[in-house]
Amino acid sequence: MSCMYYNVYDSNTLQDKPQSTVEALHHLVQIRPRRQIKYPVELLKGSPPATYDNVPIEDVLKTLPPFALFHINRKLTLEPKMVINSRIVVVGASDVSLSFLETLILCPHMHFNNLVLVSPEGLPLTDPSSLPSSLSYSPDYMNKISLATSCNIVNAKMTSINRAEQYVEVDNGRKVQYDYLVLCTGSQFQCSLPQVEEKKLSVSSPVSRDVSAVAKIQQFVPPAQATTLDSVSKAEGIVDWVKSHPGPVGVYGTSLTAYTTIQALLEAEVPDIISIQPPTPVSCFNNPKILQIVESAMSDAGVKIMKDYVLSGYSCEEGGDLAGIELTPTQGAVESVICSSLITLQDKIIDKNTFEGINNSCLVFDGKLVINTECHTNDPVIYAAGPLTKYKRAFYCDEFTHNIYSSKEIGERLASIMLPIFDPSFPPIEEVEQYELPKYIRPKQVYAKLPGGYHYLNVSRPQPQVDLQTAMMDPNYGRELITGDKDSGYFRLHLNQYHTVETITCLSKKEIELGNICQLYGLHQEYMNSLEERFDGGLISDFFQYFREPWSLILYQDRFAELREEIKELLSQPNQPGRSLSVRKCAS
Repeated sequence: MSCMYYNVYDSNTLQDKPQSTVEALHHLVQIRPRRQIKYPVELLKGSPPATYDNVPIEDVLKTLPPFALFHINRKLTLEPKMVINSRIVVVGASDVSLSFLETLILCPHMHFNNLVLVSPEGLPLTDPSSLPSSLSYSPDYMNKISLATSCNIVNAKMTSINRAEQYVEVDNGRKVQYDYLVLCTGSQFQCSLPQVEEKKLSVSSPVSRDVSAVAKIQQFVPPAQATTLDSVSKAEGIVDWVKSHPGPVGVYGTSLTAYTTIQALLEAEVPDIISIQPPTPVSCFNNPKILQIVESAMSDAGVKIMKDYVLSGYSCEEGGDLAGIELTPTQGAVESVICSSLITLQDKIIDKNTFEGINNSCLVFDGKLVINTECHTNDPVIYAAGPLTKYKRAFYCDEFTHNIYSSKEIGERLASIMLPIFDPSFPPIEEVEQYELPKYIRPKQVYAKLPGGYHYLNVSRPQPQVDLQTAMMDPNYGRELITGDKDSGYFRLHLNQYHTVETITCLSKKEIELGNICQLYGLHQEYMNSLEERFDGGLISDFFQYFREPWSLILYQDRFAELREEIKELLSQPNQPGRSLSVRKCAS
């Protein structure tokens, strides 16, 4: 035997015979999973009089239970891994922390013995429909990387950090020792305070540093019939929770999660839904056409929409149960609305226990945890990344936080920062100038199921949000290409001034081929079969159909970017008479 492959399946996957993890698994090299193209099989089949058939073989199209793949061969047995015994504790199961851990465990020449993930609900192995998805870590992908095989999972919430003795205390009283601590808890929805109290205790001003005010806000206890989606388990059980409180249900907020929650309630046939929308400068879609279609679908489904109302108070019965809420419009008197339950999904803030742990350990906190360009806090062994953090004020860039970038890219960069600590031969990250921010280039992706049964996908350049109408007034904005409507499927492409795809927006009642469409980001229009010329000539009436044609499959190959770079390198070489591109490639 010259090589061996070993599959690790999820514990819930049915097997022909019981499987146990081998003792020598750490000697094997874990294989990074590759993204599979979604093939339009019906279009690849040759129709008469054609005799060809471009459909891939059955082994490619066959759907198998997801598994993690490990490999070893004779050569690898002669290359022992570098064993890292440092205790690395990661707090939070956000996309940033998952990306960080994935990068570490997939290093082929290193084995980390002491990786610990502290999270109240462990690894996120489900994908509830009431929450939007970043498309980074689906349940299938989580099974393909099998983090539980390489990491110790602590199902608890961090309550304090002891920097002197280097341990994290969790809510069950356990102490988790660390050599390096990584904080990636992100931010969560919280039950909104009545607006009057918020104004009295506001700490959003740059001048305010009153920590006690933050504590007072966090100590607010809403009625038992008011909740929010601050965890995956709550998102999974939100329909049952609403049904346990018969009567009108209010959904407060204009976030994308508010719309996905309303859709989950509509699918469960929950009656008397009230959508309460406070005033906001830019909608979560940042597209008036999308907003109009979604709100029209909500009205048709019987959802009552109350726009430009702010929560200003709760009305409770003698026993403390919620009887209704008080809403203040932008103009007019306070209105009382009867509802038996309320779901608040407006703003995300930092969890109370996380804030207390950070603040009591004297880490610099300025509305968010302050870091430098290498994700360092003021403690040399404590790192942080994601929406929990912000850069120090010396950068004058409060709007450029990790919240606007791809979480997966941030986690990979954080791992690249720490890997040279354990292996000096590991290539260091590209250094940035003083007071210059690191560059993140991957797009922000979000998918959601919206009211009306619409599938929504948005892929956009990482940047602070600007109103679409204002952005289009920029002479360097480029142009937009739009096909379809709410019935046939809305598809919008934004090409920048360099004719490169910068924004993709899709809305359709049919399922969207997410993995394929996301690969269009960053491509020049010439790669897409002279897209602009064909669109201007009236040859494209439906982008959904256009990007399912057989010619487009090369665009979705996961190594298409490497192919482009290789071709550029070959074409940049001096051209010699009588030598073709294939000859030059062989010579190189």
